[in-house]
Amino acid sequence: GGVPGAAGAPGWPAMGPGGPGVPAPVPATGPKPFVKRPAFLVVVVVVVVALIGGGLYWVFGRSSNSAQSTASALVTALGSGDFAQVCNLATPAEQSKCRSELGRVQTGFKYKNLALGTVTVSGQRALGVMTGSVCENSGGRCLSNNNANAAMSHGQSFNEVYASAVGSSSSTPFVFPLVELNGKWYVTGF
Repeated sequence: GGVPGAAGAPGWPAMGPGGPGVPAPVPATGPKPFVKRPAFLVVVVVVVVALIGGGLYWVFGRSSNSAQSTASALVTALGSGDFAQVCNLATPAEQSKCRSELGRVQTGFKYKNLALGTVTVSGQRALGVMTGSVCENSGGRCLSNNNANAAMSHGQSFNEVYASAVGSSSSTPFVFPLVELNGKWYVTGF
């Protein structure tokens, strides 16, 4: 127990710098570092979740959210020879027709140096243009296009070019029609 009568001994008040009865100051301690760490970790987790969510959207959600992304997916599928994916991009009503014609297209043509040109949107319809070459496998005859704006470069209206692209009167395989159905863009005109 201490020396009776000494400051801080039982029954006697602690002696601080101000004399008897004045409590000693409590040493200053700043914010505890672990308090900052959880806030920092929360920020890091939120950023990581946002990046992952954005990446998943980019990979899985973008293919049908715009005419541009659907047109890009078509050009990529044709360029890589993934004709089944081409049919997946067709309107639901045209997918079976696309699949029935798939064999003829797969064995009859080769696509070279394809790239997406312009995509012109008018309401729920769009026209896509691809550049590159489409060649026959037998005989090797090729059609080529290097005009990224081929759809609208001949003075025709959007409606005229779209009607031609959807119908059998299309003069070029480089201009293709797209349509938005229930918020999702598809390739049409098969």
